[in-house]
Amino acid sequence: MTSLTRHFRSLPLVDVLIGAAVITLGTLEAMTGATSYGSARNPQFWWVAQAVVTGVLVLYRRRFPVAVFILMLLAQYAWHRQGNEGCPVWQLASLLIVFHTIGAKLPPKPGAAWVIAGILIFDSGAVDHRPLDEVIFLTVVFGSAYLTGLALRGYQMRAQRMAERAARLELERERRAAEAVAAERTRIARELHDVVAHSVSMMVMQAGVLLFQGVSMSEHA
Repeated sequence: MTSLTRHFRSLPLVDVLIGAAVITLGTLEAMTGATSYGSARNPQFWWVAQAVVTGVLVLYRRRFPVAVFILMLLAQYAWHRQGNEGCPVWQLASLLIVFHTIGAKLPPKPGAAWVIAGILIFDSGAVDHRPLDEVIFLTVVFGSAYLTGLALRGYQMRAQRMAERAARLELERERRAAEAVAAERTRIARELHDVVAHSVSMMVMQAGVLLFQGVSMSEHA
């Protein structure tokens, strides 16, 4: 239990909140709005299990973006093959979040390939059959979600480069400051050495003069 708690604490709080929101919204729609999506009656308790699975997938989307993306597509396939006509709000929101995550976490080329494949799967009728206006709508919203993730990735990379550059400049400033301090200490030490050497020389010369004068006076005496 302690390790499980520690594991959940290691997850970003925003992901935990989003996962909990998906589960909560899915549960509410299962209890009150199932008939509006083609179900025979309310409530639909098995929807709750699907909402829980979707919430957990959203929770781990940052760590395993491609795996979560694939599992979400499979979940949608299973959902519509069960006879459900529409896509509930919590499912659509979860898909948009996952498409966004692909843009934010993957490099542009593989990320774009996965997103295009996902959009084509939806638009081609592999998941469910949709009219043209819904195809256009899904293409726009899923593509926009991916582009927002791609923009976020670009911003984060620029911010990281700027932070690294600032760190390098700070290290360079500290190095130059240390070199300046060392040079100043060397200059002061050299000047002190010159002053001391000059003073000692003068003392030796004065001692020599005094000694010479003392010898001369003793000879005259």
